[in-house]
Amino acid sequence: MAVSNTVMAVFQFDSQIRQLFETIVRPLIETHTGLKYVDGASYYEPSTVKISLISKMIEEARLIIVDISKKNPNVFMELGIAYSLNKRIVFLCSKASWEGTAFDEWNKKVPFDIEGRELLIFENENDLKVKLGRFISDSLYKTREVALSWTSMTKDNHIKSSSEIEIFGPGEIWSASAVNSNFVISYHVIIDQVKQTNKNPDIRLYICDRQGDYPRIINIFPWEFSEIDPQKYECHIDYSRSVQDHDRLQQVSVGPKDINLIKSFDVSISCCWPNLVFESTFFENKVNRLYVSLSDLRTRGYPIHFAQYIGFESINSRVTIDNIKVKEVFI
Repeated sequence: MAVSNTVMAVFQFDSQIRQLFETIVRPLIETHTGLKYVDGASYYEPSTVKISLISKMIEEARLIIVDISKKNPNVFMELGIAYSLNKRIVFLCSKASWEGTAFDEWNKKVPFDIEGRELLIFENENDLKVKLGRFISDSLYKTREVALSWTSMTKDNHIKSSSEIEIFGPGEIWSASAVNSNFVISYHVIIDQVKQTNKNPDIRLYICDRQGDYPRIINIFPWEFSEIDPQKYECHIDYSRSVQDHDRLQQVSVGPKDINLIKSFDVSISCCWPNLVFESTFFENKVNRLYVSLSDLRTRGYPIHFAQYIGFESINSRVTIDNIKVKEVFI
């Protein structure tokens, strides 16, 4: 049977888990991959399990996402079907269930037939939102992790390693080499000091096909001057043709304007066809994300098919950016 453009979700159908998949997993799949999300929730009835239809959905899916936070027999039955069809599978498990010692929890020990498979253990919904994109890319496509060298345009900023940089003031830091046009980058941000009294961190990530040049894509976060809600920080994605000429592509209010609440956070950015997607744990609303169509960027004249350089800058803050992980994705 031909494989369709779907991702099949397998989970226990209680209200909490179902909401997790509807609010986090479904939109993440659709924005990161352009594939259609499906699950079997509509096909389970009190007295009848339409297993033939469930099996067909699994057979046709390009990827199966299985939540094993609950030791549910229906979940493991569907997992067995996916195994028998040699499907690509992403395993999810809540941290509470993974570390728990109750009868229906794992105590850090899964069954031997899935032991050794990479397991995405998530602490909360925001944690899942930031991590799942990388797992999906690794499962759907060929990926290659790269250790980038970094070049600072000013002497004040400190490059400690390929995975850690310290930014003491304005001045761009760029990767010394370009990465494939489709890539995923994740990292951890520690805000050591906001230098201006307006409490505007203004941390930026740049994407450009030439180091330090234009046009470029700019992710700015957190940004004090929200056009949506003056009481909150904002995050946005801009397209800059030059220093003076730029378009605001998307923006979202991310949380209360209290720097003490976002001293440390994680970021994941997926620049993979069909969308550029920005996720972060500092988003107050777990459903929020920033994404723009790569087709739209191409229409504006940005060379999305070229290899890309990655840059950082912090305008108003002293920050540490560590745990930098970059993966090239070959679609």
